[in-house]
Amino acid sequence: MLKGALTGIGRLGRLHFKNLNMLSELRKDFEFVAVCDIDEAKLSGAHFARSNVDSGDQKAFDMSRYHLYTDFDEMLEKEDLDFVVLAVPTDLHAPFAVKAMEKGLNVFSEKPMAHNIEWATKMVEAQKRTGKKLMVGQCLRFWREYLYLKQVVESGVYGKVNSAHFWRGGYQDHVANPSYQGWILKKERGGGGLYDQHVHDADLILWLFGFPNGVFTQGKTVFEGSADDVMLTTYLYPGMVITARDDTACKGFPFSYGYEVGLELATLYFSNGKLQVWEEHKEPFSPDLSGLTKFQSAYESELDYFIDAQINGTEIARATGEQARDTIRLIEAEAKSSALTQIVTID
Repeated sequence: MLKGALTGIGRLGRLHFKNLNMLSELRKDFEFVAVCDIDEAKLSGAHFARSNVDSGDQKAFDMSRYHLYTDFDEMLEKEDLDFVVLAVPTDLHAPFAVKAMEKGLNVFSEKPMAHNIEWATKMVEAQKRTGKKLMVGQCLRFWREYLYLKQVVESGVYGKVNSAHFWRGGYQDHVANPSYQGWILKKERGGGGLYDQHVHDADLILWLFGFPNGVFTQGKTVFEGSADDVMLTTYLYPGMVITARDDTACKGFPFSYGYEVGLELATLYFSNGKLQVWEEHKEPFSPDLSGLTKFQSAYESELDYFIDAQINGTEIARATGEQARDTIRLIEAEAKSSALTQIVTID
């Protein structure tokens, strides 16, 4: 029986908590046994009455079924675990992941992998040294609409890509739903909008097209102590015009995300949960995406994939540590471009 634990039950941690419970009930080969958070008040279960991404309305949760900890090291010492899911502040991803792998645990870490390339590299080195599994929560690699785009680009069914624009952003209520000690708004902890939110689209662009020759990023810091809360990057690829925009400082406007990709024979447009394919002189249609993943939610699919790899003894091939490190390398080039207001080349 595979045994897993969750560390961090803040914003995204609550979502992973829900999905780990669902998977432990659905599967007979996995048991969710322990929860850790430095904020003891969250371990009461009342914390789950608050809303969260993709979680719907939740009532206070009975936490008595889990072993509860406020100290990560203590949990690693006392529990007989196979893996841990990390949903802690970004600057803790790498230290916690390295420690867990050296203790013999497989690790699923939330994105971004780390807040700099040095720590990202330490995570990859620890994975290679210990032989444990490491996966990073770059969930677009499990998101049906983005998986469909990946298939279209690779198959060439609509020809080559001419242009693509990716976006995400919307109102984040940092007062009503604050991060622990405000870490998400601190450059040295969360990395700002580039690292915390735009990292999804940067990872996707790498997955679709590989490294660009260079990047040009314009950014604006809105929240004191943060960085690049509003940004736009142009990625320099031969024969394609590729851009991505993120805004973590919107006021009032609901969170949204999507893409518009122009190919030689069609345009793909995804927004507000609806994907359409537009071909010339034809009515647009929404493709059937149901067969792309077992679960509709990418968050459920990525954890199920991670658990499957452990049960079946297979390698992690999607959202690997090395892939996530490449994404941090790209993000660092974008941050440098924003600071210098000039094109930064990527060797």
